[in-house]
Amino acid sequence: MKTTILIFGILAYGQVTAQCSFKGPGKGSSFSDNTSIGSYAWANPSNAKESDDVYAASNIQISSFTETSTYYLVATDFGFAIPANASICGIEIQVEKHYQVNSGSLSSITDKSVRLVKKGTPDGDDKAAGEAWLSGDEQSNYGGISDKWGLSLTTTDINSSTFGVAISASVSSGSSDLDLDALIDQITITVYYNSLLPVNFKEFRGVQEQDHVRLTWVTASESNSSHFIAEKMINNRWAA
Repeated sequence: MKTTILIFGILAYGQVTAQCSFKGPGKGSSFSDNTSIGSYAWANPSNAKESDDVYAASNIQISSFTETSTYYLVATDFGFAIPANASICGIEIQVEKHYQVNSGSLSSITDKSVRLVKKGTPDGDDKAAGEAWLSGDEQSNYGGISDKWGLSLTTTDINSSTFGVAISASVSSGSSDLDLDALIDQITITVYYNSLLPVNFKEFRGVQEQDHVRLTWVTASESNSSHFIAEKMINNRWAA
C-alpha cells in the first residue's frame, strides 16, 4: 500500500515525524505495594485493573489530629507495543478513586505522590500537587500529550513490563479518631508518540508570494510513498 505524506507547517531538513499518535488507555497486568513511601498497605491491589466498583483498598486507622500516608500502589506491565522507531511525546495517567469514612472525623485526604514507574522504580516529576480525593468515584488525570514527567523515555522503557505508575494518598484526621478506606477502582495509561515517516527531506522551503505561500521541497529518499499533502491551520483545525 502506498503512503500519503502529510506536511504540517514548516519542516526542518532531515527525517520527518507525524503528528502524535496514541495508544491507550491501557490497563496494567501487575499490581503491588511499594514501601518506599507511607505506612499503610493496599489490600487486593489487582482490583485496580478494571473499572467495576471492586476496589484496591488501604484501610487507615489513626488517632485524632494525626497525619499519615499509604504505600505506593504500583501498576505495571501495560502491554504496550509502541513502534521501535517512535519518539515519545507524552504520558497521561488516569486514576479512578475515592474514599470512604467508616468512623470518626476526617480533616483531609489528598494525593501524596503520583509518579511514573521506570524500570520498576517510581521516578520523574511528582504530579500529586495535593489534589483532594472525593467521597464518590472520580477520575483524575495526570500528565498529558506533551508531558514526559521530566524523564528521558524510550519505546523500550514504555514497552517494558516494568513500566507503569505509582500513587500514594495522604490522610489527616480531625477532632476524633479516624477509620477510613482509600479506594482505587482503576488505573490506566495513555502513551502519545511520534513515528518516523518513510521520507528523508534534503530541502524544504516556504516563501511568501503576495497573499499565499509557495512550498517547495526535495527528498533524499522515499519509501513506498504515493503523494504529499500540505495542511494549514484554519479556525484551530487542520485543512488540506
